[in-house]
Amino acid sequence: MKCLCGSSACALVLVAGLGISAVVAGGWAQQPADKKPAPPAPAAQPPAAPPAADPNDMMQMMQQFAAPGPEHEMLKQFAGKWNGTIETFGEGAQKSTGVMTNTWVLGGRFLRQEWKGEFFNAPFEGLGYWGYDRVKKQWFGAWMDTWGTGMMVSTGSYDAAKKTWTLIGSTPNPVTGQDEKMKETIVVNSADTHTMEMFGEQDGKEELMMRITYTRAK
Repeated sequence: MKCLCGSSACALVLVAGLGISAVVAGGWAQQPADKKPAPPAPAAQPPAAPPAADPNDMMQMMQQFAAPGPEHEMLKQFAGKWNGTIETFGEGAQKSTGVMTNTWVLGGRFLRQEWKGEFFNAPFEGLGYWGYDRVKKQWFGAWMDTWGTGMMVSTGSYDAAKKTWTLIGSTPNPVTGQDEKMKETIVVNSADTHTMEMFGEQDGKEELMMRITYTRAK
């Protein structure tokens, strides 16, 4: 280490400092012979492993969540064939018709939705699935149709007081390629009618884009 002052006094201070450091470093070696150093602390023990899960309990939980629940019972009211009228809003608003056929699949766990009809004066088909995830405790829907090559997946909740499902998802804009938020509501009007409305965003504001009114086919 270079001394900045260069004097003998500074050198003595430096030597003294080194001597003190040596004593401190020597520590217990300079202590009386009858005083022994403390024994080292015992090594820390690793935490105990959690108890192994009971395979029987795990199987029971899997079976519990895999079985249809009361939420699936609620969807039974939508099974069957429905006549639908589509109304679109905004630029180029128009009406068209079609038929939705809802059937149970996979042991009553999912409602399969198949639409056939017209949309903007052209043949139109759609295929979707509606269900309830008992593990995540949320409703979900998946939809594909002949107007695209992607699939819209949405999740949401149910308001018992309003008899309304609200699902939020996104779909790619074919012009920009960016995902756009979509909101879907399904309202039960009676045992034989229900309404689905689809909302998008326009200039940062929610806007009604489409409404489908379903009437049970006789």
